[in-house]
Amino acid sequence: MTIQTDSTLGLNYVEIQPFKVTFNDASSVTRLYVISVSDNLINNVIFQYQLTDDNNVVFYTQCVSMSGEDYMNWAGDNITPFTYVSNLLNFITI
Repeated sequence: MTIQTDSTLGLNYVEIQPFKVTFNDASSVTRLYVISVSDNLINNVIFQYQLTDDNNVVFYTQCVSMSGEDYMNWAGDNITPFTYVSNLLNFITI
């Protein structure tokens, strides 16, 4: 997994295997953005993720929570949020 930075938005993303969110979408989702929106620094973090195409058109935004053992094993690195969300949603990163 390679984390890239979108110079326009100043946000990190990973490329995912392209897919259409709905069957009639004009383009495919190709990027996964993940940011931390809340972290109690004890046992829980909430990540917001966005699915976009190559032109940064947002197709879907949602929040997920990571807690318990997953949170305790996170060393604060940048890869874990992307890995966690990708695995949770069965996305294939490329």
